Amino acid sequence: MQLRQDERSDTRRLPLAVVCVVFLAVALISRWRVMGDPIITGVDEQFYVLVANRMLHGATLYVDLWDRKPVGLFLIYALGGMFGNVLLGSQILALLVVTATATILYNLARKIASSFASVLAGLIYIVFLPLAGGEGGQAPVFYNLLVVGAIAWFMRARRRPAGATGDLRIAGAACMLLFGLALQIKYTVVFEGMFLGLALLYTAWSRKRPIGALVLDAAIWVACALAPTAAAALYYAAVGHFDDWLFANFISIGMRGSEPARIVTLRLVALLVLLAPLLGAWILRLMIVRRPTEPIARADAWFLDAWTAAAVAAVMLFGTWYGHYALPLFAPLAVAAAPLGRLKIGRICLVLLFAYGAVAGQVLGIVHAQQRGDARLLTSATAAVARQRNCMFIYDGPVSLYDASGSCLPSSRPFPENLRLLNEHGAVGLDEVAEVRRIMANRPERVMLRDPAAPEDNPATGAILNQILRRDYIATWRYPVQGRDYVIYSRRDANPPPAAPAAHREEAKRCRDAVAPPWSEPVRAVTWHLAPIMGACI
Repeated sequence: MQLRQDERSDTRRLPLAVVCVVFLAVALISRWRVMGDPIITGVDEQFYVLVANRMLHGATLYVDLWDRKPVGLFLIYALGGMFGNVLLGSQILALLVVTATATILYNLARKIASSFASVLAGLIYIVFLPLAGGEGGQAPVFYNLLVVGAIAWFMRARRRPAGATGDLRIAGAACMLLFGLALQIKYTVVFEGMFLGLALLYTAWSRKRPIGALVLDAAIWVACALAPTAAAALYYAAVGHFDDWLFANFISIGMRGSEPARIVTLRLVALLVLLAPLLGAWILRLMIVRRPTEPIARADAWFLDAWTAAAVAAVMLFGTWYGHYALPLFAPLAVAAAPLGRLKIGRICLVLLFAYGAVAGQVLGIVHAQQRGDARLLTSATAAVARQRNCMFIYDGPVSLYDASGSCLPSSRPFPENLRLLNEHGAVGLDEVAEVRRIMANRPERVMLRDPAAPEDNPATGAILNQILRRDYIATWRYPVQGRDYVIYSRRDANPPPAAPAAHREEAKRCRDAVAPPWSEPVRAVTWHLAPIMGACI
């Protein structure tokens, strides 16, 4: 049964500067807990900061440091260095990107919903990000801006009269270039890019575009989408490391082993639970809200629903279903739910969605601190390894400890999961067992791991490491987090001897500047950087 709704058109439009400031304030409040904290946002962001720091000091990605992510993501983190600190700088960039993304979502929602509902759509996007690990700088936090920018550009171009030729060539090139840049942040965005490419082709064809011109359009659009990736390939070919780039970006992912069905199924269930409120709101809107009667607005509603469906289908195709896979869905789902604002019950639903996301996001921040630790863990660990004289080895633990302690890297695979996880066996470009043997043969003075080992760990590398630790090392530091301890082992013959626990506190006090941002108060630091930006919005 279709409920009665208010058919009056809402022509009121809030000043964009006001909307921008509101979004920025809410984003800052929702993300404040992680600002300047190198641990709570998770191991992925820690690694991005580590790589960015080393790239700024001359390291070559995929050669000196190895990962599967495209180079664009690490360049964004390196850009955070302009704030004087890569960690806090990247978090400030993420904050600004989230604000800009929400502002574009507001403009998209205004095509099919009221100003009130459109503001709520942007706010819902902001507060839902922390629910899926997006409180820091996960890749979708950055590429969502490019995706929604491309969607908005296409919708604006489609509304302009194009005459009999149906010419979308320039607008389509811009849209696909944005998707090409997004590909260099994370390749999984390819599915949404294919969707928009097909939408461009269909729109041009429906406008009676000549076949020859349409084929040329398609070639130009594909070229624009591939251009940033081609530029990265050409760069690595020019410096003699094209094979390293090709293996890391495209070949290695297909070599990863499968994970147990039980673990993957649990991830899928958790992902569906996470998405349930927004999916439910979208389905409810489809059931009780009539589509606009005005042809352009009706076409916009159909397109935004199609984008939402394509984004959901893309995530379902990924297969591994980590929680952060929900991050790309929050943008289309928030816009798709916005027309609920035409009904009183729908407005209540939108407000409840915002309230739920705001509260749940902060609660999850506390949970993440309990599960992962926080800056206090890193401060204590830095004190425990302060006397080391060669590269420490983090087999399982926060890779931010490398930078905080000033340690060199013992391997070109410093991301712990590359050498530790069983499903990575044979997929990282070297023999993991031989690499662990080589690292330990160099007799690192400090080794960090977690006790007990995780079920998904590679037993072969773990057995070799534990054999050497029992023979030549002694546990000198332990930090319990959620039932699994972080442990640092020190070589028995290390000179000077490992610090006594009582000395850790004094050493921790001396190392705070190496761990925290270079300001005494993160609040003052972020305010200092954001003040001119907030002024620009006003």
